[in-house]
Amino acid sequence: MKLKTLFTTPKRAIITSVCMLAILAAAGTATAFAAESIAKSNSIGTAAAEEKALLDAGVSSADANFGYTDFDFEKGSFVYEVEFTANGIEWEYVIKASDGTVLSRRAKVQQGYADAITPGLDTGDTSAPVSEESDAAADVSTPETSTPETSTPETSTPETSTPVQEETDIGLEAAKNAALADAGVNAADATFTEQKRDRENGVLVYDIDFYTSTTEYEYEIDASTGAVREKKSELRGGQTQPDNTDIGLEAAKNAALADAGVNAADATFTEQKRDREDGVLVYDIDFYTATMKYEYEIDASTGAVRERKSEKRNNQTQTGANDIGLEAAKNAALADAGVNAADATFTEQKRDREDGVLVYDIEFYTSTTEYEYEIDASTGAVREKKAESKTQTGDNGAYIGLERAKEIALSHAGLSAGEVYLSKAKFEDDDGVKVYEIEFYKDRMEYEYTIHAATGRILEFDAEYDD
Repeated sequence: MKLKTLFTTPKRAIITSVCMLAILAAAGTATAFAAESIAKSNSIGTAAAEEKALLDAGVSSADANFGYTDFDFEKGSFVYEVEFTANGIEWEYVIKASDGTVLSRRAKVQQGYADAITPGLDTGDTSAPVSEESDAAADVSTPETSTPETSTPETSTPETSTPVQEETDIGLEAAKNAALADAGVNAADATFTEQKRDRENGVLVYDIDFYTSTTEYEYEIDASTGAVREKKSELRGGQTQPDNTDIGLEAAKNAALADAGVNAADATFTEQKRDREDGVLVYDIDFYTATMKYEYEIDASTGAVRERKSEKRNNQTQTGANDIGLEAAKNAALADAGVNAADATFTEQKRDREDGVLVYDIEFYTSTTEYEYEIDASTGAVREKKAESKTQTGDNGAYIGLERAKEIALSHAGLSAGEVYLSKAKFEDDDGVKVYEIEFYKDRMEYEYTIHAATGRILEFDAEYDD
């Protein structure tokens, strides 16, 4: 009778229904939290899930750099989502929380690691095939509460998913070979920029991108059959020649002088450096005579003039007699530092204007020290200088030194010093941590490394294809 009194008037009936819905919603939320808490307490744990992923990937914990490991509820199961990188490969795993079963995995080769192997995916190992988006029977079902039509709530029946059928996978190497065969390209002539397994409209595929000396290719290969689903090719524009075809700085200076019709004895050089412009290796050559200023961009492979600019010198420009020139400025800096030219590697040498005064900015380093100088272009006097030691004692002993840092970066990239163009090698303080910043190019691939100055450990690295 008391229950009926709650519905004796329309107003009471509405208030009673609203209250009951609120109670049911709260109960459902509490049930969900309780289910997750129970599942988590009965799960294998974060550390075990990471270990399962590493074991499946064939990666040691020492080589792995974990991004995150999250506990989640996905497609009827409580799971761990595990992401990490190792040896140039990005891994993404979904691990069943109750028993550690690998429900899905994805491996993507990072740029700059075209030869990296993805264990279990490209070796033909089918002892425990896993689809990228496989389901499994539910561990714990979270009950869903339906909206009651009357005062009595209805509870839906928990659903369980059917295990996904195993998919055939030809493997990464077979997919690469299929793309090469279709393009008519030998493996020795190809440089791979992307090779990853993916899913396109529900179909498992391999995305294979590579280039030769003349052409760029993009392929989508069916992971089950090896058939070409999509392909694209285009001629490369402004491709980079290998560094062993570099004419050298002196030849580049001579090419600029010849084009300008200027004798070397009449020229004062203000900038001479090797650079990369739109993926092409070039020399920037700037100089002046008593009457003219010249700026040149010379192709480092052929010696051809890519760009030129010349203008008459105005009265505000100092005459050649009042400018000591770049070489004299470099010598003034070396003399002040007490460093032999043979022991110095120059990272910057340019003419500039500081507070209306013509100066030369000269930066170089030795095996132990980095130097920065500002030299008066008229007198050769040292206006500013800075020296920073790279062999001082750190928390874990002496720093490894710039040369060793370069060796570590090159070894990790699988390259030698003769194969690359070094664009940056610097000792820096990164939020209180002493590091070496190393940057270099190989063909059209740019590499960037941050290396711990005391331990030599690689803290960050990136390899990016410069298109």
